[in-house]
Amino acid sequence: MTILSVQQVTKRFGNDRDHTITALKGVDLQIEKGSFTAIMGTSGSGKSTLLNLLSGLDHPTEGGIYLKGENISLFDDKKLTELRNRHFGFIFQFFHLIPMMNVLENVTLPSMFSKGKHEHLEGKALELLSRLEIGHLAHSFPSKLSGGQQQRVAIARALINDPDIILADEPTGSLDSNTSKLVMEHLQLLSDSFKHTLILVTHDAGVAAYADRVLFMHDGQIVEDFSPGEGTSHKERTQLLNDIAQGLSV
Repeated sequence: MTILSVQQVTKRFGNDRDHTITALKGVDLQIEKGSFTAIMGTSGSGKSTLLNLLSGLDHPTEGGIYLKGENISLFDDKKLTELRNRHFGFIFQFFHLIPMMNVLENVTLPSMFSKGKHEHLEGKALELLSRLEIGHLAHSFPSKLSGGQQQRVAIARALINDPDIILADEPTGSLDSNTSKLVMEHLQLLSDSFKHTLILVTHDAGVAAYADRVLFMHDGQIVEDFSPGEGTSHKERTQLLNDIAQGLSV
């Protein structure tokens, strides 16, 4: 089942004809519910612009973006804010935790801005933290946590409102290789065992290798759509992706 659809989307920045930058050029894309998709590309390839458009953080210049069949490109800012809070969870390179709030308070923060009842919110947050193996840190403050622990808090925060889609922008960019591996294994588990829909942006083939599908972007276009397939090791997937990237010069 397609949960997110991008149809002939172009994004340009600037109003001056001589200084307009085209970041995306007629992109078409279908994202299936429960899938784990990685978007690879160098800086300036358009991958972060695409992520911003998918979440309604920006509007396309041309084309449409459809969430569950509804064209969110036509939404006003108020409706887009409600949509992001209800349908999307965000994980960033920098964790954006509130230093004066403890872990539990950071995780439950997004729900304070959502409509509806908030009963059992603390129990739900504790369950998420336990699933991510940091339940014992619920009352600790961010300054006392390692980078990997902080990123797992950010993952729990992204999940607290039961989003349809989790968007991750270079989620391991601030982590060392061992911690990156741990965080990516947790993200992969969310897809494999809990059927969350994940879309991740990265320049790192080792990170993208955890996904079921990898899109390569170059000069504002998707130039390769690759699915590694089952039965290949993470090392083999990483090498395959590096070879493709080298061949595409992305």
